[in-house]
Amino acid sequence: MLAYVFWHERRADADDAAYRADLAELHRRLAAAERPGVLGSRTFAIGALPWFDDRGGALFEDWYLVGGSAELDTLDEIAVSGDRSAPHDRLASAVVWGAGGLYRLRTGPAGGDQRAAQWFAKPAGVRYSELDAVLATIVSPEHAVWQRQMVLGPAPEFCIAGPEPVVLPPQLTARAVRRELVAGDVRAVLAAAEPGGRLLMRDRCLVCAAPLPWDAGAMICSFECTYCPSCASAMRNVCRDCGGELVPRPRRVRPVSG
Repeated sequence: MLAYVFWHERRADADDAAYRADLAELHRRLAAAERPGVLGSRTFAIGALPWFDDRGGALFEDWYLVGGSAELDTLDEIAVSGDRSAPHDRLASAVVWGAGGLYRLRTGPAGGDQRAAQWFAKPAGVRYSELDAVLATIVSPEHAVWQRQMVLGPAPEFCIAGPEPVVLPPQLTARAVRRELVAGDVRAVLAAAEPGGRLLMRDRCLVCAAPLPWDAGAMICSFECTYCPSCASAMRNVCRDCGGELVPRPRRVRPVSG
């Protein structure tokens, strides 16, 4: 699972209540669009940025969850089209600046209470496997660990998000940010993948784009990232996005109404 994260500052002369109302409306309309692979979204009001450049304005942090990189194009398309265009355009006109980042879920839940975030960089000389071993001893099942996938802005490489901060070892210098959920809802991330909570039947491999009709053999993880058997084997049956186990997808032989 990937998250496109967008930080933005509201203009000082823009109405705060109207800004938050437009955020809520945008998230509601995105959810109503029910596009496969676009799994949920929400916005936090934050008191500080994850990097050390406090600006003193009204700061917000959007999280848009998608099943994989292929769905980023879908998100980009629907966020500014249809009935989403009006609240999006109002928000865009009220923003002073914005910065984005792309993060992959390494461990933990994508939804739930994530009001506390700790942002940090991997210490120099520490292998990722060593960092994973350290985090495994301090992060609870309630916490999500996110890792930046591209350097698209100044945000640090890692984020631990959960109901409360975790106690980090001295070698991990983190910037703690308290967040208030102001719009959106990703508590039902998996159920949102397809109406009625049914299994999401992606029709192409997320790596090679090979066709995967409903009655074809395919491999999926718990977030329903979908791969052809060949690509799954090349990844040793480990999902490239969430790190989860890949297992055979049940075949669906006919469409389901409702």
